[in-house]
Amino acid sequence: MTGHSEFEALEAALPDMARSFVADQTAPHCLVVVPSMTFNQELLRNVVGVEHYEERMLAMLLQLHTPQIHVVFCSSATISEEIVEYYLSLIPGVPMSHSRPRLTMVSCDDLSPRPLTEKLLERPGCLRRIHDELARSKAGAIVCMNTTDIERKLAVELGIPLLGNPPDLDHLGSKSGSRETFREAGIDLPAGFERLRSMDEVVDALAALKRDHPAVHTGVVKLEEGFSGEGNALYRYEHGEDEAAIRAALPQHLKFQAPAETYESFSSRFAHMGGIVEEFVDGVTASPSGQGYIGPMGTLRALSTHDQLLGGADGQVFEGSTFPAAERYRRRVQDDMMRVGEVLQARGARGRFAVDFVEAGDRLCAIEINLRKGGT
Repeated sequence: MTGHSEFEALEAALPDMARSFVADQTAPHCLVVVPSMTFNQELLRNVVGVEHYEERMLAMLLQLHTPQIHVVFCSSATISEEIVEYYLSLIPGVPMSHSRPRLTMVSCDDLSPRPLTEKLLERPGCLRRIHDELARSKAGAIVCMNTTDIERKLAVELGIPLLGNPPDLDHLGSKSGSRETFREAGIDLPAGFERLRSMDEVVDALAALKRDHPAVHTGVVKLEEGFSGEGNALYRYEHGEDEAAIRAALPQHLKFQAPAETYESFSSRFAHMGGIVEEFVDGVTASPSGQGYIGPMGTLRALSTHDQLLGGADGQVFEGSTFPAAERYRRRVQDDMMRVGEVLQARGARGRFAVDFVEAGDRLCAIEINLRKGGT
């Protein structure tokens, strides 16, 4: 059996595992939490504080409120016991003497800038500890930040499924995939172009955007796999509007959100991964987001809404959020998020997802899909 077919067999068992969990409230089930940042590592270097992002998934320790749940939490570096105890203290009605024995912390002791999943696969000792915990449970599953081919490999190595989006559907959460999904869902999105593969195509797209929408003052160029807004760059049409003028102006006047980014490095990454061009929506008064979940049995439900706190030179970088989203657009955010969720559900997507919007006047414009566990 190949790795892909082994993985598909594991994933096919997810619905039965979910039904078993509901039916048998006494049998132990194990969640293996792998908060790996399996993204483009060059882009991640531009994200301030990225070395601490694994700790965002310590919230999964709250799953220990359920008596039959055991958690294995994996990390690149050892997490202090004080931090662990703090999270356990947040579980209402469950003393630490009951929750701590059901938690196993597995550290790779490796702070190199590589995905945690890759580090685990290189360490037989870590894998053995996880296997030992799984052997004590009736069933288990991996919970990741996002899912790629190396998470698929880890699932096969451990013999348990991923509680997340199938890696083959990862493209639905790309910048181009987001725009295509928004169109299929029938919701508003910025004018623009997707599936671009070179800076020459960026030039053509910027010129076409201005030609088709003369009122647009600024175009946004986004890398397909940008993270936290750091893969975005702005071009203001005051520097030129037609192809020739844009081509001449772009190297000097494309404004990057990542402080260390250069035109050469951005162009190289764009040629490698592609991206989109779209209008920079003027008059933005808020940046709300809606979160949803597609369960192992394909059930879609709304989870929450929030207002994003954006920073950076041009308000493109995610810095935090406040819950819930403002009342004036909260229901619209939830409704549009669910319409997107229905498209994702029909494609076979699974797990947590979020849809980011901007509010500008009467417009509620969908900006991107995060087809992964976010920081909220």
